[in-house]
Amino acid sequence: MRPDVALLCLGLIYAAPSIAYAGLCDDNLAQMNITSDDRVTSDYFDDYFISKHGSVYHIFSNKQVPLDFTTLVQVMEAPEHYPEFMPGYRGIKIVRNPGGELLTAISFRTGFTPFTSRFTTLVETTNSDSEYQQCWRQLDENDTRVIEEFSMAPKTNQGFWRFKKMASGEIEMNYFSMIKPPVPIPDFLYKRIVKSSYKDVFEQIIRRTRTRQ
Repeated sequence: MRPDVALLCLGLIYAAPSIAYAGLCDDNLAQMNITSDDRVTSDYFDDYFISKHGSVYHIFSNKQVPLDFTTLVQVMEAPEHYPEFMPGYRGIKIVRNPGGELLTAISFRTGFTPFTSRFTTLVETTNSDSEYQQCWRQLDENDTRVIEEFSMAPKTNQGFWRFKKMASGEIEMNYFSMIKPPVPIPDFLYKRIVKSSYKDVFEQIIRRTRTRQ
């Protein structure tokens, strides 16, 4: 497993700058800061951007893919099955607390270490006939909502996906995340990891959707 493949799988949804969203999506969008100087060309997606702000990496990607929208949403709305196809996932526990918040306790393993990382994320989703979004933010290990123990967790992990039906019949897939790895990584190596990891993550989502259409 290449380092950080799993970090790119941890959560879901991008929100377009022209649309206002509340809660996690609104917060994540406000912090998005990608510059053209950070563009890297991928052989699978048209393009994506990686920029570093302090010790936190911001990552954004966009692609239009011919997929069935309803099936894609069904795949993403069933996180209990992520370990069956998502790289790095070892397990996931889903809990909705009394306040209605959706929490996911995730365990995964990266190429950094033989240890399994464990942490809890807060997740919000919105869904319409033509657009699906999901936003996530990792909770601090001292947060009372944490479901299970923390170990080797990213120091920062939040972001979103957005899937939107296009007039062409394709699906526009957007991704944005802010990640501070659990251990320091040289910039050139991290960008190489991200470039190779995106192909694995998105290919698995697309393949899973197509096998269920």
